[in-house]
Amino acid sequence: MYNGKAYVNTSDRKVPVYELTANELDITNKQIGLIYPNECFGIHPSEGNVSFVAFRNSSGVPSIGGFGSVEPEYTLYGERKSNGSALEKNTRDSSGYFVHTLSKNMNWYIGDQKQPVSLKAGTQVKIKDCTTGSDKYFRMACKMAKLSGEREFKELNPGGVFWIDFLTIGSMPYNRSIL
Repeated sequence: MYNGKAYVNTSDRKVPVYELTANELDITNKQIGLIYPNECFGIHPSEGNVSFVAFRNSSGVPSIGGFGSVEPEYTLYGERKSNGSALEKNTRDSSGYFVHTLSKNMNWYIGDQKQPVSLKAGTQVKIKDCTTGSDKYFRMACKMAKLSGEREFKELNPGGVFWIDFLTIGSMPYNRSIL
C-alpha cells in the first residue's frame, strides 16, 4: 500500500463503505460500515480499481474498505479542528502547518518504533499535509510538537516526522484523539 491522506467527511450524509475483494483490487457488494458527517477517515491509493478507505466500523474497530459509486465530499483532516463537540475551520500557520491539540495521552512513533513516553493530553502538534502511513494507515505524520509547559514547538524526530494514531481512539468531533 502507499501513503495516503487523512480527511473529514464534510457532506451532510452518511456514505457506505464496502468490503474489499480477497485480492484487495475491488469492492464486493457487502457493506461493512458508514462514514458519518464530520467523521474522519483515510484514503490510500491502491493498485486496484478502488482506493482503500481507512475508517472505524460500527463496532469502533479500525478497518479498511472501499467506496462504491458514492464518495463523500471531504477536506483534509487538518482543515477542521474539533472544539470537543463540533468542528471548526482551521487555517495554516505562517509556516504552512495546521496546529492541533491532543485530547488524550497518545503513543507516538518514529518509524515503527513506539517511543517510551507518551505525549500528554494538551500537547499541540503541527501537521503539514495529513499524510497517513503506508502500512500503518491509522497513523498520521506530524512534524513538530509543543509539549505541556513548553513555549516553543520542537521537532521530536529532527529532520523527519513522527506518527500519532488518528483513528484508533475515535473518529468523530467529540472523541478524536487529535482535536
